Amino acid sequence: MVAVFSDGTEGISNRRLSYEQAIAACAHSLLTTSDSSALEIAARSLLTATDAQYLFIDRNIDDPETGFAAVNVVTVSREQNDNSKLEVWNRVPWSTMPAAREALSSGEVFAYSVDALEGSERAQHSDGLSDEVVKIPIMVKDEWVGHMGIAAQRGGGWTEDEVTLLRAATQMVGAYWERLDNRQQLESALDTSDRQLRYQRALAVCARELLMSSDNEALARA
Repeated sequence: MVAVFSDGTEGISNRRLSYEQAIAACAHSLLTTSDSSALEIAARSLLTATDAQYLFIDRNIDDPETGFAAVNVVTVSREQNDNSKLEVWNRVPWSTMPAAREALSSGEVFAYSVDALEGSERAQHSDGLSDEVVKIPIMVKDEWVGHMGIAAQRGGGWTEDEVTLLRAATQMVGAYWERLDNRQQLESALDTSDRQLRYQRALAVCARELLMSSDNEALARA
């Protein structure tokens, strides 16, 4: 684990202004956009306000093959390089990241130096793309549903303002996912209701034809 340090630089006021602007851009994207681009736009606005090389958002799923796992939803990088090495993070079983799971599932920040990791968690970072990582849990109705993180090749940990920025952003992402889930549930309910209504209408027509008609064509019409 790596401590989160206070930022004592002279440019702290400008940095905090950039954080406020990033949060505003993140909120605008997540509140006004419902398609797949919303999270990427939000992630890029957040990345520009930090010193990180990468910013990523993962969501938890129950995978029939790998079990409980983190699936990458979006990853943005400061430089438009070949990110094929990042594919190892597309779907990662939480069983291979026990320390991260313990912290994040408890609603805690998980900040670490890659060199301090052990076992499967150390092996997961064999891509060599980052030295320092911080992950913030994303919660929906007190349920841990995913996380947001930033990664960099540097030393010295992360500033309190960077962690505060990500905490605010994870709350917005959680609200965004909840809104999408509620909309999908509503659309599913409406679709089910529409099918039931059409079925009931068909039954009514069938019953009317059979009860009110006496000719030989009644069965055919029903």
